[in-house]
Amino acid sequence: MAPKTELTNEDKAGILRDSLEVEAKTGLTPEDQMALVQQVLTERRMSYDFMNPKWEEWAVRLKLYNNQRRNKKAIGDTLMYTTFQTLFSALYQDELMSEFVPREEGDTEHARDLNEVMKFDFVEMQKSKLDYQWIWDSMFFGRGICDMMGFDRKRMCPAPEIIDPMTWYRDPSAKSINGDMQGRGAMRFGGRDIMLPKNVMEAESNVYFNVGELQPETGVSNENRAARAEEERLDAQGFQSMFQFSNLTGGQEHIHGLEWRTIFKGKRVIVTLANNYTKIVRYNKLKQQEKWGMIDRPFSPMSHDWDGVSVSDITEDKQRARAVLKNLALQGVEYALYPMFMYNANRIKNRNYLNLKLGKHIPVEGDPSGSIQAVPKPELGQQTDWMLKQLDQDAQDATATPALQQGTVSSGRQTAFEVGLMNQKADTRFSLTAKVFGWSEEAFWRQWYKLYKLFFDSAKAGLDKKTVRITGMTGAEFRTFTRENLITEADPDVYVQSKAVARAEKMQKLGQLTNLKQNVAGNPDVNMNALDRKIAQESGLTLDEIDRMFPKSFDELMAEDENKLLNEKKPKKPKVSIRDNHELHIEIHQRAKETKEKQEHLKQHKAALMLIKRNPEALPQGVQQDIQQQQAQQQQMKQMQVQKNVQPIAPPTTPQ
Repeated sequence: MAPKTELTNEDKAGILRDSLEVEAKTGLTPEDQMALVQQVLTERRMSYDFMNPKWEEWAVRLKLYNNQRRNKKAIGDTLMYTTFQTLFSALYQDELMSEFVPREEGDTEHARDLNEVMKFDFVEMQKSKLDYQWIWDSMFFGRGICDMMGFDRKRMCPAPEIIDPMTWYRDPSAKSINGDMQGRGAMRFGGRDIMLPKNVMEAESNVYFNVGELQPETGVSNENRAARAEEERLDAQGFQSMFQFSNLTGGQEHIHGLEWRTIFKGKRVIVTLANNYTKIVRYNKLKQQEKWGMIDRPFSPMSHDWDGVSVSDITEDKQRARAVLKNLALQGVEYALYPMFMYNANRIKNRNYLNLKLGKHIPVEGDPSGSIQAVPKPELGQQTDWMLKQLDQDAQDATATPALQQGTVSSGRQTAFEVGLMNQKADTRFSLTAKVFGWSEEAFWRQWYKLYKLFFDSAKAGLDKKTVRITGMTGAEFRTFTRENLITEADPDVYVQSKAVARAEKMQKLGQLTNLKQNVAGNPDVNMNALDRKIAQESGLTLDEIDRMFPKSFDELMAEDENKLLNEKKPKKPKVSIRDNHELHIEIHQRAKETKEKQEHLKQHKAALMLIKRNPEALPQGVQQDIQQQQAQQQQMKQMQVQKNVQPIAPPTTPQ
């Protein structure tokens, strides 16, 4: 049945009947409601015609991957599964590490707080499970899609969701969700079929409205991609359809809806239609109008193309060919096991004489020698074995999954150098995919920050505080963050790096810093405390652990408090004392926002420092003594640092 394209008179009457309730919730006039529904139907029909062949092909590939729909008398091949899992395990294990970096001076503390909240939300959002589904979809379908629009007010964090590509209608001309820097190639519209229990829709009154007289789903049709996708997955598992919609009661009736994103009257909106796509039950103008609140993750993208290349694209034909050859070879082996004979029909008149029976005697005419003999059968040729290996090798070459990477040892002789070179090249190929995944990971955390910026507002949403558990040297601590702790005027940058690459870089950096410390150990002008803190940071210690390991001095704490005054909307200029450690104050004040007050405060510290250096006799006697005592303490500490034979701290290792 072809998808609905035009509204019937009955459909229009139903829209008009609900128009007052819809207008009260959305502000859309009846004419707007008619136009919106018609626009969605037209866009959906275009997407359906484009996506339907893809859905059908993906359903077939799911059967190949799962290997449960084969003939029970035949054997299946697992090339697609083996190759997929080898790639998947490498990409999933190599976790991408993300970090917020301040865009402007004075935002260092905000970035530090964001990183702490990000670590906490990683667990709250179940990001590990989300990454599993996201990577799986991108590898199998070519591109995975993460919906990142909602904010969970109970957990007080964003609520990401992976969209099933088997239900996703996309704009045929789109190259990606949000296009390039200029937005070129972004999707104009897109959506998915959803199935929700009626009582869930009634309970979520802040999302859905006009839910009276909703018609429950009574069967599975081609119109309902959500139900069709579930049925196709059950079929791939070898089960029959388990959907019995008509038997559900008590509010558990499944309501089939179309969740659609489009541009209506110049605004990005999300609308949900029910009752055969004619009843508006949800409508919102998106808070983010510059981009869709979704992130797509391509596996092996091609320039100017949505689909790119997937693992199933590469392995499907080879698995089919290998399965055919294996079953033919199996038949050949079975043929070789069963004896076959030729007999002389002139001597053995009755064919039944040849049936096996204990103690059976077969009458023949004349001499029985030469009456019967075995039929010669050909042995399994080397061509079949070569073809099977060649098909496997083609898949390995295309996906960088050699036998060693799969956990098996090749039968051929290979030198240690060849094995090492092969693994190095395979890792290079994997790192390319990891870098491509880094695009979507960066976009994910940018969107995560955007949602806090939109929803973390005490005046509107009541989310004025967020308590986060931070694990430090002394165990778990709890800190409370407000909007002022997390949101900056200029959005921070996100730095994403592969864990394996980051570990190697940290090892190299740690070695350089350790050598540097040994070389400058006798230099009294080097800030050894800062160098030790940097070594600890590159060793993998958190900032909280570093602060506890290297307690801040009174001047450091005072300078940081002064930075808060300098960073206020109306900056206040702190007072400068001649007894301050001016060198340390100047270093810390460089982190404050660039304002006139900051520059004036720095000038006062520099003037005091020049006075102490050039003419210390002009200072009051008490101040001279304090400064001399301070300098003596600093010199003593530096000498102690020189005498230490500090070993580098080994960076923490991650189990492989």
